[in-house]
Amino acid sequence: MNKNTMGRFHYYIFPGLTSTLSAFSIFLENPKKRGVTVTSFLYLMFEVVVRYLEEFNYIHRTTASETFVFMITSAALLYLLRIVKQQKSYLWFFLPPALKKSRNNDDKSHYCPHRGSCWDDIINNTAKFFGFGVLVQWLRSTVPRFRKILGEPSLLNPFTMKNLKLGVFTGLYVMTYKMTSCLLCRYRKEDSPLHAIPSGLLAGLAYIIRPDLTVILIAFCNLLMLSEYHFKDKGLLPSWPFSEVAYIIASGVLFHNQMAIPSCTPKQFVNLMHSFSNGRSTEINKRLCDFIAKSQEMKKLLPL
Repeated sequence: MNKNTMGRFHYYIFPGLTSTLSAFSIFLENPKKRGVTVTSFLYLMFEVVVRYLEEFNYIHRTTASETFVFMITSAALLYLLRIVKQQKSYLWFFLPPALKKSRNNDDKSHYCPHRGSCWDDIINNTAKFFGFGVLVQWLRSTVPRFRKILGEPSLLNPFTMKNLKLGVFTGLYVMTYKMTSCLLCRYRKEDSPLHAIPSGLLAGLAYIIRPDLTVILIAFCNLLMLSEYHFKDKGLLPSWPFSEVAYIIASGVLFHNQMAIPSCTPKQFVNLMHSFSNGRSTEINKRLCDFIAKSQEMKKLLPL
């Protein structure tokens, strides 16, 4: 009994345990550069949780429910981004103007947090973020297929439906936020961080254009990390390394999940490890899985 228990512990917990221990190296990294690493692993861990719940029929995701969650997350995130002393976001594409920069002293009748006319600001930002979305999706599509593209240059076309969808999402998101914010500023004749709540809520409707769980999770992780920073700044949380501990836990969960429940492992994590290890992670994981399978077969053949 004990032998079987320890055997299972060794087989399925070992990858997660070793990666958890190695994740303590996050404390050796420059604190200013930890945000992207922590956010990347944290959102992937949440994706594992969602995939697990969906795999075993605990939840059923729909575009409507995801849009609602994104709207709430977007509203809370953009509000926090407006009130914090130092704006921080990782892997998130849009930063609203900070409250301290929301006064335009050149025109006392101008209540919006931007310079120039509202329409100029809306059109310029919509075009900028539309182009940003198209460029990001184009790079995501072309970089992994670079060798194939050398033989088929037509794949470099950035104006595919997939690329344009992300551009429409980012452009529409920013346009809706800007329009709603300007209307509220003009109506109330003042700028307020509270305007970010209805503006972010309505902007979240753009999610319908291109539903993607990754977008929700990245926004949610930024919300958590920004909340930690804000509450620490206000003295409501002790100065403990909450983000770093979350990264350590996420690292262990991701590696353990890749071994125990491969079907719930995000493709981005597999590709990330494949890239970092120069293809060796996939080979190591396959060998370990084969070893476990052979060991289990040998146990069945051995007499009790």
